[in-house]
Amino acid sequence: MARSVGRPASTEEEIREREALGAEIREFMAENLFTEKKLADLLGVSRRSMQMMKAGRSMPHKETFDRLQVVFSKYRRMRKTA
Repeated sequence: MARSVGRPASTEEEIREREALGAEIREFMAENLFTEKKLADLLGVSRRSMQMMKAGRSMPHKETFDRLQVVFSKYRRMRKTA
């Protein structure tokens, strides 16, 4: 796959981080029966952006990452009290 001109190639560490986040997103969605659209709407991103994060192909912007952590925390707390 060709990369964007002027953009450095991903390091192995960056690739591992993206893949780990993608796995965490997939696990969260399965545990909470979330669709890509539902999670994308909660985060304020497009469904395509959500697909790319879920697949481990992109990292969210800092603001989106922060919202993702809030959503994870909220729903995990809800599951513990249920």
